[in-house]
Amino acid sequence: MSTIFALSTGPVPAGVAVIRISGPQAFAAVDGLILGALPPPRFAALRRLINPETHGEIDTGLVLVFPQPASFSGEDCAELQVHGSRAVVAALSEALVGLGLRPAEAGEFTRRALLNNKLSLTEVEGLGDVLQAETQQQLKLAQLQTSGALKAQYDDWRAQLIALRARLEAELDFSDEELPSRLLEEVRRHGQALLQKVAEHQLANEAAERVRGGIKAVIVGPPNAGKSTLLNRLAQRDVAIVSDEPGTTRDSLEVQLDLAGYPITLVDTAGLRSTSSEVEREGIARAERHIASADIVIAMTAPKLAMPPLERAADIQLFNKIDLGGAEPAGWLGLSLRSGAGLDQFLQILTELTQQRFSWGTHVVTGQARHHAALQGAESALTQALLYLEPGTEDLVLAAEHLRQAAHHLAYIVGRTDVEDVLGEIFSSFCIGK
Repeated sequence: MSTIFALSTGPVPAGVAVIRISGPQAFAAVDGLILGALPPPRFAALRRLINPETHGEIDTGLVLVFPQPASFSGEDCAELQVHGSRAVVAALSEALVGLGLRPAEAGEFTRRALLNNKLSLTEVEGLGDVLQAETQQQLKLAQLQTSGALKAQYDDWRAQLIALRARLEAELDFSDEELPSRLLEEVRRHGQALLQKVAEHQLANEAAERVRGGIKAVIVGPPNAGKSTLLNRLAQRDVAIVSDEPGTTRDSLEVQLDLAGYPITLVDTAGLRSTSSEVEREGIARAERHIASADIVIAMTAPKLAMPPLERAADIQLFNKIDLGGAEPAGWLGLSLRSGAGLDQFLQILTELTQQRFSWGTHVVTGQARHHAALQGAESALTQALLYLEPGTEDLVLAAEHLRQAAHHLAYIVGRTDVEDVLGEIFSSFCIGK
C-alpha cells in the first residue's frame, strides 16, 4: 500500500495550510522532514521542517501523528499545519515526493477509511454530501448519513428479512418436526409491517431527494407581468433584463436561493403568448418544459393581462402591479414589485409551502438516487414474497428466495456487496485531500 499526501485545506495563499499524510510510511516521512523527535500521538508539537536532501529550512509548523487503527483512514496518519503560502506548500510537496510518497487522488483518504472499515458506504456518501451542502437542510440531510443512523436502519431491516427467511427455511427443512402453528401468519404479519415501513421511507425519501438536488420553482405568466422583476428582487441583483417591451425574456434564467435552509432554484421563463417570432416560440416551449418538471409553479399576472391556461395548476398565484389600481382576483396574492408591497407575504407563503411539501419529518432518510433504486428493488422483492405467502397460493421456496433478494438490495446500500460498482461514482465528487 502506497503512502499518500494532499493539501486538505483550501487553495493557497491562506493563513494556514494543512497537509494530510496516510499510509505505512507516514511516520517515517514526517520523521525525515522535522528537526527533533516525533510528537506523542494526538499531541500538536511545534517543529522546524526541512528538505531532507538539501537540509534547507522549509517552514516552522505544528506536527501531529495518529497511529493506526485509531485514525480517520485506519492507517498511520499525520498532519503538517504550516503557513499557507504557495512556496511552503510546493516545497513540502516536493520533499514528500522525494521521500517516496505520492499525491492523493480525489477522495482517496475516505476510500481507505471505507476499505479499513472506519466508515460504511452510507457514511461515505453522507460525508460527500456534507462537503457539497450549501444550505442547512442539505447539511441536516447529509448528517443523518454520517451519524450512522441510516446504516443502522437498513441493517435492522436486513436483519428482520434474514430472520423471516430463516423461519420459512425452518418450515421447509424441518417440516416433520413440531414448529409453531402460526409461523406463516407471523411471517406474513411481520413482513407486511416491514413493507409498510419501507414504503413510508420511500415517500419521505422523495422529499429528501428534492432537497438534496435542489427544489425547482418556476415563475410563469404572460409578458410584462413582472416575472423578471420578481427574479431580480429575490436575487437582490440584476439577473434578468427588465423592459416594457413584451417578450424581452426569451430564454429561461435561474437563480439559486436559500429559503429557510431549503435550496430553491428559481426559474424565470419566457412570457406565455401567441407569437410569430421563432426565437420567442422556442423560449415559450422551454417554459412549458420547465412547468412540466417543476416542483413548485408560481403563476404571475397583472392588470389588463390575460393569464393563459396552464397544463398543471399553479401552487401560488401572484397578481402584480396593484399600485396601478384595482383589486386582485379571488385566490390571488396582490403585490407591487415597484414598492415591495406583498413581497414578504409571498416569501412566507413560498417558505411554508416548501416546508410542508419537502419535509421528511422524523424519518431517517437519504435523498440518494442510488438508495432509492435499491429500496425499490427491496420493496418489490418483499411484495413478491408476501404474495407467495398468501393462503391458497403458498410457495415457501419462492417466498424465501424473494426475501433473500430483498435483503441483498439492502446489503447493497450499506456496502456489504457489490461495493466496487459504485465507488468510482461516489468519489468522483470528492475533493483532493478528503
